[in-house]
Amino acid sequence: MNGAEIMSTMSIAQTNIATAADGQSSIDAIRHALRNEIAAILRGSLPSLALVPQDKVYDRVMGEPTLLAQSLRLFRSQPDLFAAAVVPSGGSFPQAETDMLRCGRSLAEAISLVVRACARRYFRTRLPMPKPRQAPRAKVSGWRSLLIGLGLAQPQSAPQSVRQPSPGDRLFQAMRAFLRFEWQVPLIPVYAVMPLEVITSLGEKLLDYRDPQKLQILAEHRSGRDFAATDQVPLLLEPASCLFHGPNDELDAETLWQVAQSMRLLALFPNIDVTGLRRMVAQIAATNPKVLQSLRPALGNDIRHFTLYLFVTLDYFGPGRYRQVMGGDVQGWVISGMTQRISSESPLSGTNEEMRIRIVGWLSQTLKAIQEDEARAAAASPQAGAKNGKK
Repeated sequence: MNGAEIMSTMSIAQTNIATAADGQSSIDAIRHALRNEIAAILRGSLPSLALVPQDKVYDRVMGEPTLLAQSLRLFRSQPDLFAAAVVPSGGSFPQAETDMLRCGRSLAEAISLVVRACARRYFRTRLPMPKPRQAPRAKVSGWRSLLIGLGLAQPQSAPQSVRQPSPGDRLFQAMRAFLRFEWQVPLIPVYAVMPLEVITSLGEKLLDYRDPQKLQILAEHRSGRDFAATDQVPLLLEPASCLFHGPNDELDAETLWQVAQSMRLLALFPNIDVTGLRRMVAQIAATNPKVLQSLRPALGNDIRHFTLYLFVTLDYFGPGRYRQVMGGDVQGWVISGMTQRISSESPLSGTNEEMRIRIVGWLSQTLKAIQEDEARAAAASPQAGAKNGKK
């Protein structure tokens, strides 16, 4: 290697060292801001932190994903509170994820560091280190034992414990590259219960799932290797379109039955048994395709939401009225009211019971509005006026 090559190599090494030092200094700057200025802001703004000593705020927030999610929402909704702590000198509050902060990192980079720190702490707490396992002690012959007793030989040193990574550490290392966004913070407790093989097999596809319930379905779906090999997902993660078949997009009764079983809908309707659930499936499968075409855009393509809405509607209406409204002779004005109500509300989320309660509320409000419209129309009709005149 000649002199020029040596100088070039030294220059590259110095650059790498300087880059690493800059990276560490920026991380230290983020940590310092979080423990001091930002901790004071959060303590003064979030009631759940009002009684926490300021030097404990950072650890409390980073150890509880719920608190971190609240803190990030505050950061987004009231940026002026944080301007002095994050805005570089002479700069302005970051408007884009690529804008730089005072620490020298972009907003997106700072967020990802915080998300990873929270996940690491949570995983280690929920999936702790197993008890140290003692290495097996080698057997000592009787002759050597005698020599040790006489002081003529040194006793064998105690075996050292074999330290192994905790389940939390293994999970974090498998997920580290995919922990990047603030919307993942509420999902950290769900990530913690997912099988490691499923996380590994999903890889980057993990970011496709933002719904906690969908992640829980994956957590229960323990055939991670099968998932990776076949690229198949559980039925409840398929789109609602897989419920339909034929040229008229009619409901497929067998697929609907499989979805109902996977969703454990028997637990949602305690007054029916397996035979009753089968009967509900047959009644729903006879729904007029025109009704389904009206409901699909409003309910979206989530198979759970679509299925649950139909089952709850049948339970709420009863078989007779369900056939009358949604069967062969469609009551278009009722369907129109139902779709308008769905579209005016936020999307369904939560447990099956929580979604059932919301759907019942929508149906109740829809029917009440229709009845009020019919009453007003009847009161305004000429016949009604004539009758009132005779009285």
